[in-house]
Amino acid sequence: MASLQAHLAVWITKWRVKRRLRGVRDYRRARQILRPDPYKVPAAVHISPAQVNGIPGEWVETSNVNNGVLLYLHGGGYFGCSAETHRPITASFALHGFRVFAPDYRLAPENPFPAAVDDATACYRGLLAEGHSPQRMAVAGDSAGGGLALSLLLVLRTSAFRFPLRQCFSLRGPTSRLRANPSAPMLRGAPCSTARTSGRAPATISAARTRGILWLHLCMPICRGFRRCWSTLARMRH
Repeated sequence: MASLQAHLAVWITKWRVKRRLRGVRDYRRARQILRPDPYKVPAAVHISPAQVNGIPGEWVETSNVNNGVLLYLHGGGYFGCSAETHRPITASFALHGFRVFAPDYRLAPENPFPAAVDDATACYRGLLAEGHSPQRMAVAGDSAGGGLALSLLLVLRTSAFRFPLRQCFSLRGPTSRLRANPSAPMLRGAPCSTARTSGRAPATISAARTRGILWLHLCMPICRGFRRCWSTLARMRH
């Protein structure tokens, strides 16, 4: 059963984004709607552009990495958003001890299927080639990124690559009925769960992602509204 945090995040997304997308037919306009306001990265978080196995993206990390490497695949309907738009989420993971790589995988419609899946697979293989152990790696994604994370595991299963120890999916839309289930036939033999970690990590992942979504779609617009009000009042006083 979905948590109260998950229901709140879905409601905020519908209120903030989906109502503005209703009736939009131009994907370029839809991309603009999906792009959030600028996000001020916490001082403790360091972001550096990078490429992994030829796939551009960015590393998001702090000086205190104790949860290993997280490959985070952003959402956006496979046609929008980027690693930058999802910094509220990746920065939250970084603050909880993950070294996060968020790739800018190729988007539709310029790059049709399976371009995004190929890029996600290339990223994972590149991380292995750089010496990262699957036992210290995690794969996560939201919305379309959750679908990509699941697709990546299916590719790894058929190609006999070693699975990451932890996977965390958030699937919406056409993929919402898919569950990360260790006993599912298509994933049998792969260690897979909605958040397979040890200790307090499942709650940490949920809280980190929820805080990122709240900031992305609710807190930033409210803060911007307050700034406008104060600016108007200041002008009126003069």
